[in-house]
Amino acid sequence: MSPTDTLADPDAALPTPKVSNRRTAEQTRGLVLAAAREQIVHSGIAELHVAAVARSSGVSETLIYRYFKSRTGLLEEVLADLWEEQGARTLTAVEELLDGADTDEVSLRRVVAALPIGHDPDTAVKRGLMLQTLAAATTLPELRRRIARVQRDHDARIEQVVATALRASAPDVRASTVRTIRALITAVALGSAMTDLNPATAPEDDDVRGLLALLLSGLTAAR
Repeated sequence: MSPTDTLADPDAALPTPKVSNRRTAEQTRGLVLAAAREQIVHSGIAELHVAAVARSSGVSETLIYRYFKSRTGLLEEVLADLWEEQGARTLTAVEELLDGADTDEVSLRRVVAALPIGHDPDTAVKRGLMLQTLAAATTLPELRRRIARVQRDHDARIEQVVATALRASAPDVRASTVRTIRALITAVALGSAMTDLNPATAPEDDDVRGLLALLLSGLTAAR
């Protein structure tokens, strides 16, 4: 069949384009990070092994070291990503729950409801990762710097959300009050993670929420 015949006959077989099976560098990094994250979530930081990540991701150890330099480099990147995602989840929850609130009481109760308090397994795992990440950051300077950058941004956005909600009914709310509320929100999130170490003596979720709402109400009343 000539080229002219092929063009004239729409049913003629056309050559199949070649599809490359090669992964991009971004795809390879994504596979490695996903495998490393899975190990950390299920077994903890200490059980992160590059050889196991290589087997799980289908990426050679040599290539993993080329991208991340060391096990520590891989660990830092995964933990920093997890910290950023947890902060984003909290912020999104607070924004959604505060949306449309028109009184201090409603606003504060919605803020409290958005905090990562609860003894369900999924919440406990996320809190446990927060503690592990902070512990690792004490000896990993780059991880500490990345967490600090993420936390500064997260804190600023939380303050903006809280201030916007409170000023709907209290236009003169002080910046110091907003900062204190943000600090309490962060403290409760981390404090709840500590209670997971001895859940038998942990306070009830509703008691924690009620006390925090009372504290926040006192702060706004004293503004």
